[in-house]
Amino acid sequence: MPPHWLFDTVSRSITPPQIQLMRSNILLATIGLIGVLMIPVPASSQDGSYQPLIAEATVELLPPVEPIPTHISTEGKYDTKKKKPPNIWSGNVELGLDGTEGNTQTFNFHIGFSTKRKTKYSIYTADLDYNKSRSESLNTANRLFSESRFERPHGSTPWTWYVHGSVDYDEFQPWNVQISCDTGIGYQIIASHSTDLTSRFGGGGSHEIGGLDDTFVPELLFGLEFEHRRGDRHKFKVSVEYFPDVTDFAEFRMVDKASWEVLLDKELNLSLSFNIIDTINRPNPGGKVSDFDYSAVLLWNF
Repeated sequence: MPPHWLFDTVSRSITPPQIQLMRSNILLATIGLIGVLMIPVPASSQDGSYQPLIAEATVELLPPVEPIPTHISTEGKYDTKKKKPPNIWSGNVELGLDGTEGNTQTFNFHIGFSTKRKTKYSIYTADLDYNKSRSESLNTANRLFSESRFERPHGSTPWTWYVHGSVDYDEFQPWNVQISCDTGIGYQIIASHSTDLTSRFGGGGSHEIGGLDDTFVPELLFGLEFEHRRGDRHKFKVSVEYFPDVTDFAEFRMVDKASWEVLLDKELNLSLSFNIIDTINRPNPGGKVSDFDYSAVLLWNF
């Protein structure tokens, strides 16, 4: 069979896309062959060994990496131990009693409680005192006096705003309970590590329950509070509050308090406390103008 017949047969069996693919393959093979022929032959040195065309690269080692600590010291600047929050609460409980048995029978009992919550933005205080005395099975004194105060400082200035209230129960008064409340401003005259002196001015009123006159009495307030700490063992506190009747300044109330604490045992926070409370009600129809309570009790601070 003639060769041209075979060529015609193969040509007819190949489609145009296949022809294009064959041309591409032939072109790529030609380019590859030229590249191989153009690779330079390494030059030989005098001793007959071949020298590399590219110099060997030098590798610099990085400094060693310190291992990551598995724990963080609690003594350095990376201390992750949670700091104990500041203690904003303080207070004390006081207790005292005495009595006699025999030819005379007497019993005197006193209990007190005081607490204070102080933060950057407010100060809250609360006090309670209860006294009871018996002689020959008869009550000679039975009184409970409680008061609380909420005070808010005005930024970094010595001025404050406060709200104050008190409850006074006395079995031997012509009234059963006396309730009072007042609000106003305060000014911190002295504020140091050992001494505090604060003055207050405001207004409010009082009301007697179960007495001869149960009307509400509008009042002003002029107050002064002093506290001094001498070392770690002595603390003195004095406060004076004067409440004149707005309608008649000849009628007024006064509440004077004083205390002296002497630390007995620092580990137990145990102290000896001497306390005085003097309350004046003028006028006080059917009762005495002044009530004077004093006590010497053991005090536990917390």
